[in-house]
Amino acid sequence: RLVARELAPVPLILVAAPAMARAAPRHPRDLNALPLLAHATQDSPQSWHFVGPAGEAESIEFRPRCLSSNLAALREMARAGLGVALLPHYLCAGSLAKGDLAQLLPAWRAAPARIYAVMPARRGAPLALRRFLDFAAAEMPALLA
Repeated sequence: RLVARELAPVPLILVAAPAMARAAPRHPRDLNALPLLAHATQDSPQSWHFVGPAGEAESIEFRPRCLSSNLAALREMARAGLGVALLPHYLCAGSLAKGDLAQLLPAWRAAPARIYAVMPARRGAPLALRRFLDFAAAEMPALLA
């Protein structure tokens, strides 16, 4: 048996090459007019879920132009102008600051990814493990924001 402890949410943002960002979608449904890149391992319909500035929920379903299980590869595809990607903010911060990527729909929030520690269920977890998990849960959210 396993137990999981959530350590941190991972904020996700929509990014694209600056030239593609000039298309300036105003609403998530406008994304379907652009090539989309997905973090996935199987070529099947994908979906993204957003909450708008007024709290409205919107989901889009799409067939990605390209998919990868490697987030850094998706970032590079977006930088190369191959499409729009939904990626962790921490992974894109440097490229956004340099102008290599642009954020799309900044007023819309995507549901965050989450980081968990998964371990065997047992009584009396070692003190070092408990302390590490407490430290990671306290520090990781700020590092990933």
